[in-house]
Amino acid sequence: MPIPAPHKILPYTTVAATALQGLAGANRIPFIGRLCTLALSIIPMVENTKFQKDRCLRILEDIHHLLCVLMALAIDSVNIEAPTMFHNLAQSARTLQKIESCLQVQRELGTMKRVFKQSEIAAQLNNCAAELKEVLGNLTFIYRSFFVFAKFLECKLGLTFVTTRIAANIPWPRV
Repeated sequence: MPIPAPHKILPYTTVAATALQGLAGANRIPFIGRLCTLALSIIPMVENTKFQKDRCLRILEDIHHLLCVLMALAIDSVNIEAPTMFHNLAQSARTLQKIESCLQVQRELGTMKRVFKQSEIAAQLNNCAAELKEVLGNLTFIYRSFFVFAKFLECKLGLTFVTTRIAANIPWPRV
């Protein structure tokens, strides 16, 4: 799989996080503001990292997809405040917190210590990436289910949902 171009994924993720943060603030959706804050703090760490850069960029790409799926759910879904969504949002926040902590520790280590802890840092990043993929898969499933249901309602009842009009512009995450 090709590595995303850093000159694209970094600003795209910044825009997505900032927009979602504004939407979450306006709609008072719990956890999403925290998710955006974490994403915005991870971006400069990834930009400045020299160790495991490719892996960090792939993780950032998944964070971007997570933010896009959350935006689509927040725009049109009344189920954004359902208990299962809160659980998924909380899990997302925990995962982003782990990623931020891992990158922070990596940044604070000296060159020699980083060499000795290279396998430990790589294992932590792999674990964080797996957790992020899991939560992204859960939220993508919820979004796709909502999207299919909304499409069904549009066809049968003539209702129109914002999500079905913007779905073509939202990247489908690799899961």
